[in-house]
Amino acid sequence: MLRISLASKLVNPLVRTLVLTGLCTLTSVAQAQYKSVSPDGRVTYSDQPPPGDARVVEQRSFGQPLASPTLQPEVQQAMSSAPVTLYTTDKCEPCDRARAFLRGRGVPFTEKYVKTDDEIKLFRAISPDGSIPLATIGARKQTGFEAGAWGAALDAAGYPTEIKLPVNYKDPVPESIVPLAPAQNSSGSDGRPAPIPQAPPDSGNAPPGFRF
Repeated sequence: MLRISLASKLVNPLVRTLVLTGLCTLTSVAQAQYKSVSPDGRVTYSDQPPPGDARVVEQRSFGQPLASPTLQPEVQQAMSSAPVTLYTTDKCEPCDRARAFLRGRGVPFTEKYVKTDDEIKLFRAISPDGSIPLATIGARKQTGFEAGAWGAALDAAGYPTEIKLPVNYKDPVPESIVPLAPAQNSSGSDGRPAPIPQAPPDSGNAPPGFRF
């Protein structure tokens, strides 16, 4: 009995120490707001923002599940002042190059596709000559893809020249240019139906109604 009691006295403090250590570890992880990766690849959980050379990959509030990755302030500022929307259509090689250019530079953008007659009619209000791809960068329009011109427009809008998006960032799913609940009233100010713009002449092998 003496040996058993002595062993219990030796084991119990050890068990208590292990339990307390585990609880402290779980508490610190549960309260961590930032998950960051240092340049050497080391992952760190902390309730303080990481140093400038570390990259935040996840952020959350106390007691909440890990949230979606946050964008860097430079990117957020550019998106707020000059959001980018890309208009594309099917079988459009310049559209593919424009999309790859934005992704290669790390520019978050919304993609609107233009395929049906209703979509084409709405697109002509934005691009009367039917030039596609088209990108709106804030109030600025870039028609037809030309890397130099698009890059200069993005520079002027404050977008970084290199990718600064989280590693698990995903572009939004492309959507129709036509709103889900389009306005029913298409009349002009005098009550008569508004005229529908005529399709521009086709150019090259572009689909009817478009220019590449």
